[in-house]
Amino acid sequence: IRVTIGDAAANGPRPANPYVSKISDPQFHLATAAGDPVYSYWHGKPAPGQRYPLTDFIHPLIGLDGEVLTWLSPRDHVHHRGIFWAWVRHEMEGKPVGSWWQPDTIHLEPGRLAAGDSPVLSIMSARHDWVYTPKGQDQGRPFVSEQVICRTFRTTADGRAIDIDITLTALADGVRIGGTTDLGKGYGGFTFRYGSTTDRKVSQAAIVMDGKDTPEDLLTVHAKWGDWSAIFKMPDGNPARARSGAAVFVHPSHPEYPPEWLTRYYGVLNVSYPDLKMIDLPRDKPLRLKYRVWVHRGGAQEGRCDEHYRAYAADFGWKAG
Repeated sequence: IRVTIGDAAANGPRPANPYVSKISDPQFHLATAAGDPVYSYWHGKPAPGQRYPLTDFIHPLIGLDGEVLTWLSPRDHVHHRGIFWAWVRHEMEGKPVGSWWQPDTIHLEPGRLAAGDSPVLSIMSARHDWVYTPKGQDQGRPFVSEQVICRTFRTTADGRAIDIDITLTALADGVRIGGTTDLGKGYGGFTFRYGSTTDRKVSQAAIVMDGKDTPEDLLTVHAKWGDWSAIFKMPDGNPARARSGAAVFVHPSHPEYPPEWLTRYYGVLNVSYPDLKMIDLPRDKPLRLKYRVWVHRGGAQEGRCDEHYRAYAADFGWKAG
């Protein structure tokens, strides 16, 4: 990965990089220049001690004051893993091939992992192949190639922006993906499992969708962005001194924009695309899904989520690759 910001001789002294990237198999770690953790990404080997072979996710994501914003394998949903993108139904050549939401006959083979830092932003790029291995067999077959690019921008007085750009390319014919049909929920896709307590009164959790307070869980709501804020826990397990949160922004290029979401006060925002239906992934037409995670202090209003969503939607024309 190469990031160019111009000729230092022409533009004055080169400013310092705000972040430091480190690759330590099977993880990527990003920290501030002062050494404070920002996030970690699981790339290769599954997280140890887990019921499922969980990999290809972000955890922990750290707030601006050191609070832990994500949760890995909570007791209520042990397959939840921080910030992750996974689907419930997969097909290849017209036949079901299992789930990556609760991994059974699908696992991910890691490819290239790379990172780069600059005064403007830090970039992490990762590749995986989704591999289907029928039960009772040892030989698997790759059926989707996945590329993930994360861009982390300088922290401002309002917050920190982390773009997550996912590109899925079919490696076989007849590949389709879809959300669950269980109870008409449609969940599957980009998911943020927040790291606060499941006790709503203790955490003081609040969900805001497109600037509107939503005091109850929602099964299907169309929105451009969603925010979940609470009193999170610090790394030592004690509650943070103040409210903070993280919003998920959906880029206007997203299919079926604005998409449907599923929200849960126990700690979930899910962009449930493609919801109840199955969508085709042709070999010659990659599916690109673009999101931004906006980490902030306070609630959605204090974090100026709507204003920063509009800045994100204006786009900078980033290209995957």
